[in-house]
Amino acid sequence: FAPLEGFVMVTKHPVMHPGDTRMLRAVNVPALADKRNVILFSQHGERPEADKMSGSDLDGDQFAVTWDKRLFFTRNLPPMNYSPPLAPTVDGAITDVSLVDHFLNHAKNDNLGRIAMLWLDHAVAEGNPACEKCLELVKLHSIAVDFPKSGTPA
Repeated sequence: FAPLEGFVMVTKHPVMHPGDTRMLRAVNVPALADKRNVILFSQHGERPEADKMSGSDLDGDQFAVTWDKRLFFTRNLPPMNYSPPLAPTVDGAITDVSLVDHFLNHAKNDNLGRIAMLWLDHAVAEGNPACEKCLELVKLHSIAVDFPKSGTPA
């Protein structure tokens, strides 16, 4: 085992926005030598690198890392703002009725798969995953991913 050093390409599924894939510099920090099969992100900077990749909040997300220079690109594209909607507040006790309402609302408004397939259709048809329609669908996809937590449908 040897830590990676130098440039690496990192991303997290789903990769829909052109800025979701990042070129980062891997460094060897001897104090972290006991860590294996993990990626540790810097805490420095205006915005966490993980958040720039599909809005990762590091809650069990899995990242893909490659050091194959043939796949590298020359500059990072601007990431999307993945600020999720605020979670709804609950007034009073959670009841059976409120739980049923929540699950019915989820079943009625769960559009994640539909949005993902529309994005793929447009990306293939346009030959460009950064086309205007695709970028709008990326925003809707981000809202749909957070829908179970936020209650805000896409």
